[in-house]
Order: sequence, then structure tokens, then C-alpha cells
Amino acid sequence: MYEGHLKWLWVEENTVKKAKNEGKEEGIQIGKEEGIQIGKEEGIQIGKEKGIQIGKEEGIQIGKEEGIQIGKEEGIQIGKEEGIQLGKEEGIQLGKEEGIQLGETQKAMAIAQNLLQEKLPIAYVAKVTGLTINQVEQLYNVFSQ
Repeated sequence: MYEGHLKWLWVEENTVKKAKNEGKEEGIQIGKEEGIQIGKEEGIQIGKEKGIQIGKEEGIQIGKEEGIQIGKEEGIQIGKEEGIQLGKEEGIQLGKEEGIQLGETQKAMAIAQNLLQEKLPIAYVAKVTGLTINQVEQLYNVFSQ
């Protein structure tokens, strides 16, 4: 009976050890699975946060570059328009001034021609009309032919 009892204790001890090992292995497996699941969830969350941050930074950089390009293009266009407008205004002003000067010269030449027809001296005609003596002489030469 003693031997039977020892055998029973030994079987019982082996059963406990086996159950303990099986429980340990099952616990490790469950722990791994839960750890993997928690790790995945935390990794996804961290990845999302980092991705959002990187995306924002890249988006800001791209936005700045596009904004600079658009700003340059708009600035060039505005500059061209303003330059054209200023050029037109200056051209009109210069044209008016040149036209007035030309008209005054033509009027002076017409008056000089009339005075020369009246046989007035070249120096007097130049003084009265504001033309140079050379201009009056040329006019006289053309008129007298």
C-alpha cells in the first residue's frame, strides 16, 4: 500500500507539473497574442500620429512653395500691367510734348515764311519767330527758288 500511495503521489506530482507546464505555455501564448494585439494598436496609433505630423510638415512645405510660385506669377503679371500703363502714360506725355514742339516749329516756320515774303531781314525773322538764323536761311533758300 505504501508503494501504491507513492505511485499515486508520483503520478499526481507529474500531473500537476504537466498541468503547470501546460498552463504556463497557454499563458505565454495568450500573453503573446494579447501583447501583439496591444502592440499593433499602439503602433498604429503612433504611426498615425507620426504620419499626420509628417504629412502636415510636407503639406506646409508644398503649400509654401506653391504660394511662392503663385505669388511670383501674380507679382510679375501686376508688374507688367503697371509697367505697360506707366509706359503708355509716359508715351502719351512725350507724344504730346513732341507734337506741341513740332506744331510750334511748324507755326514758326509759317510765320517766318510770311515775314520773308514781306522782305524782312533774316536776323529779324529769326528773332521774332524763335528760329535759328540757319533755319531761317534754309527756309529763305527754299522759298526764293
